[in-house]
Amino acid sequence: MKNKNRSEIILKGVISFLIAALLYNFIWNEFIINPTASTVLEKKDGEQVVLKHIDDKQSLGIMRTQDGYYAYALSEGFLGWSITDEVYLPKATNKEKVSSTNDTLIYKKNKELDVILISSLNNSISYFESYDENGKEVILDTNREQNIELHYGYPEESLFGKLTIDGYSSDDKLLYRE
Repeated sequence: MKNKNRSEIILKGVISFLIAALLYNFIWNEFIINPTASTVLEKKDGEQVVLKHIDDKQSLGIMRTQDGYYAYALSEGFLGWSITDEVYLPKATNKEKVSSTNDTLIYKKNKELDVILISSLNNSISYFESYDENGKEVILDTNREQNIELHYGYPEESLFGKLTIDGYSSDDKLLYRE
Protein backbone atom coordinates (compact mmCIF):
# COMPACT_ATOMS: atom_id res chain seq x y z
CA MET A 1 0.00 0.00 0.00
CA LYS A 2 2.80 2.44 0.89
CA ASN A 3 4.64 1.65 -2.36
CA LYS A 4 1.48 2.40 -4.34
CA ASN A 5 1.07 5.81 -2.61
CA ARG A 6 4.75 6.59 -3.11
CA SER A 7 4.51 5.69 -6.81
CA GLU A 8 1.44 7.89 -7.20
CA ILE A 9 3.18 10.82 -5.52
CA ILE A 10 6.29 10.41 -7.70
CA LEU A 11 4.17 10.09 -10.85
CA LYS A 12 2.16 13.22 -9.95
CA GLY A 13 5.39 15.10 -9.26
CA VAL A 14 6.92 14.07 -12.60
CA ILE A 15 3.74 14.99 -14.49
CA SER A 16 3.52 18.36 -12.69
CA PHE A 17 7.17 19.06 -13.53
CA LEU A 18 6.66 18.16 -17.21
CA ILE A 19 3.57 20.35 -17.48
CA ALA A 20 5.40 23.29 -15.86
CA ALA A 21 8.40 22.81 -18.16
CA LEU A 22 6.17 22.67 -21.25
CA LEU A 23 4.25 25.78 -20.21
CA TYR A 24 7.48 27.66 -19.53
CA ASN A 25 9.27 26.66 -22.74
CA PHE A 26 6.45 26.63 -25.25
CA ILE A 27 4.01 29.21 -23.91
CA TRP A 28 5.92 31.70 -21.75
CA ASN A 29 9.15 31.91 -23.79
CA GLU A 30 7.51 31.62 -27.21
CA PHE A 31 4.42 33.79 -26.84
CA ILE A 32 4.77 36.01 -23.80
CA ILE A 33 8.35 37.06 -23.24
CA ASN A 34 11.34 37.78 -25.47
CA PRO A 35 14.42 37.95 -23.26
CA THR A 36 16.61 39.72 -25.87
CA ALA A 37 16.16 41.96 -28.90
CA SER A 38 17.71 39.22 -31.02
CA THR A 39 15.02 36.77 -29.87
CA VAL A 40 12.34 39.01 -31.39
CA LEU A 41 14.16 39.07 -34.75
CA GLU A 42 14.54 35.27 -34.77
CA LYS A 43 10.75 35.06 -35.09
CA LYS A 44 10.69 37.19 -38.25
CA ASP A 45 11.26 35.98 -41.82
CA GLY A 46 14.70 36.62 -43.23
CA GLU A 47 18.25 36.83 -41.97
CA GLN A 48 19.45 39.25 -39.31
CA VAL A 49 22.15 41.50 -40.76
CA VAL A 50 22.27 44.30 -38.17
CA LEU A 51 21.44 44.65 -34.48
CA LYS A 52 22.49 48.01 -33.01
CA HIS A 53 21.74 49.04 -29.44
CA ILE A 54 20.45 52.59 -29.35
CA ASP A 55 20.29 52.61 -25.53
CA ASP A 56 19.47 50.17 -22.70
CA LYS A 57 15.81 49.84 -23.72
CA GLN A 58 15.92 50.34 -27.50
CA SER A 59 17.66 48.68 -30.44
CA LEU A 60 17.61 48.87 -34.23
CA GLY A 61 17.37 45.53 -36.00
CA ILE A 62 17.67 45.02 -39.76
CA MET A 63 16.59 41.82 -41.47
CA ARG A 64 17.31 40.84 -45.08
CA THR A 65 14.51 39.09 -46.96
CA GLN A 66 14.42 37.86 -50.55
CA ASP A 67 12.95 41.10 -51.85
CA GLY A 68 14.47 43.71 -49.54
CA TYR A 69 15.27 44.81 -46.02
CA TYR A 70 13.17 45.53 -42.95
CA ALA A 71 14.39 47.87 -40.22
CA TYR A 72 12.69 47.25 -36.87
CA ALA A 73 12.36 49.45 -33.81
CA LEU A 74 12.91 47.04 -30.90
CA SER A 75 11.83 48.19 -27.43
CA GLU A 76 12.21 46.51 -24.06
CA GLY A 77 9.14 46.50 -21.84
CA PHE A 78 7.71 44.71 -18.82
CA LEU A 79 7.37 41.38 -20.66
CA GLY A 80 10.61 41.60 -22.62
CA TRP A 81 11.48 42.91 -26.07
CA SER A 82 8.96 43.69 -28.81
CA ILE A 83 8.78 45.30 -32.25
CA THR A 84 7.17 48.72 -32.04
CA ASP A 85 7.64 49.91 -35.65
CA GLU A 86 9.16 48.87 -38.98
CA VAL A 87 10.43 50.36 -42.24
CA TYR A 88 10.77 48.47 -45.56
CA LEU A 89 13.44 49.02 -48.22
CA PRO A 90 13.18 47.09 -51.51
CA LYS A 91 16.48 45.68 -52.80
CA ALA A 92 18.15 47.56 -55.60
CA THR A 93 17.47 46.02 -59.01
CA ASN A 94 19.36 45.97 -62.30
CA LYS A 95 17.03 48.73 -63.54
CA GLU A 96 17.35 50.86 -60.37
CA LYS A 97 20.94 50.38 -59.17
CA VAL A 98 20.27 52.29 -55.94
CA SER A 99 17.22 52.07 -53.67
CA SER A 100 16.89 54.25 -50.58
CA THR A 101 14.48 55.31 -47.90
CA ASN A 102 14.52 57.76 -45.02
CA ASP A 103 11.84 57.21 -42.41
CA THR A 104 11.17 57.59 -38.70
CA LEU A 105 10.85 54.59 -36.40
CA ILE A 106 8.70 54.98 -33.29
CA TYR A 107 9.80 53.27 -30.07
CA LYS A 108 7.93 52.84 -26.79
CA LYS A 109 7.24 56.10 -24.95
CA ASN A 110 7.06 57.77 -28.41
CA LYS A 111 10.81 58.07 -28.81
CA GLU A 112 11.58 58.65 -32.49
CA LEU A 113 14.62 57.60 -34.49
CA ASP A 114 15.25 58.75 -38.06
CA VAL A 115 16.74 55.89 -40.06
CA ILE A 116 18.37 55.93 -43.50
CA LEU A 117 18.59 52.73 -45.56
CA ILE A 118 20.34 52.45 -48.93
CA SER A 119 20.60 49.31 -51.07
CA SER A 120 23.10 49.47 -53.93
CA LEU A 121 24.08 47.25 -56.86
CA ASN A 122 26.33 49.92 -58.34
CA ASN A 123 29.87 48.57 -57.95
CA SER A 124 31.34 51.93 -58.97
CA ILE A 125 29.99 53.56 -55.80
CA SER A 126 32.45 53.07 -52.98
CA TYR A 127 30.61 54.95 -50.23
CA PHE A 128 27.59 57.15 -49.52
CA GLU A 129 27.24 60.38 -47.57
CA SER A 130 23.96 61.84 -46.35
CA TYR A 131 23.06 65.20 -44.84
CA ASP A 132 19.96 67.27 -44.10
CA GLU A 133 19.07 70.84 -45.21
CA ASN A 134 21.16 72.29 -42.37
CA GLY A 135 24.20 70.33 -43.54
CA LYS A 136 24.14 67.94 -40.57
CA GLU A 137 25.81 64.73 -41.78
CA VAL A 138 24.61 61.25 -40.90
CA ILE A 139 27.37 58.65 -40.69
CA LEU A 140 26.44 55.51 -42.65
CA ASP A 141 27.64 51.99 -41.86
CA THR A 142 27.95 49.38 -44.62
CA ASN A 143 27.02 45.71 -44.79
CA ARG A 144 28.30 43.94 -47.94
CA GLU A 145 26.88 40.68 -49.23
CA GLN A 146 26.61 38.92 -52.61
CA ASN A 147 26.92 41.96 -54.92
CA ILE A 148 24.46 44.00 -52.84
CA GLU A 149 25.51 46.59 -50.31
CA LEU A 150 23.29 47.83 -47.51
CA HIS A 151 24.21 51.24 -46.13
CA TYR A 152 22.37 52.39 -43.02
CA GLY A 153 22.56 55.13 -40.46
CA TYR A 154 20.67 57.06 -37.86
CA PRO A 155 21.43 60.50 -36.41
CA GLU A 156 21.46 61.12 -32.68
CA GLU A 157 19.12 64.08 -33.21
CA SER A 158 16.19 64.38 -35.64
CA LEU A 159 16.93 65.46 -39.19
CA PHE A 160 15.73 68.80 -40.49
CA GLY A 161 14.02 69.09 -43.88
CA LYS A 162 15.00 67.26 -47.03
CA LEU A 163 17.73 64.61 -46.88
CA THR A 164 20.41 64.50 -49.59
CA ILE A 165 22.23 61.26 -50.36
CA ASP A 166 25.45 61.31 -52.38
CA GLY A 167 27.28 58.25 -53.72
CA TYR A 168 31.01 58.53 -54.42
CA SER A 169 33.61 56.46 -56.24
CA SER A 170 36.80 55.34 -54.50
CA ASP A 171 38.54 58.45 -55.92
CA ASP A 172 35.85 60.73 -54.41
CA LYS A 173 33.99 61.46 -57.67
CA LEU A 174 30.25 62.10 -57.22
CA LEU A 175 28.35 59.32 -59.06
CA TYR A 176 24.87 59.48 -57.50
CA ARG A 177 22.72 62.13 -55.87
CA GLU A 178 19.21 61.87 -54.50
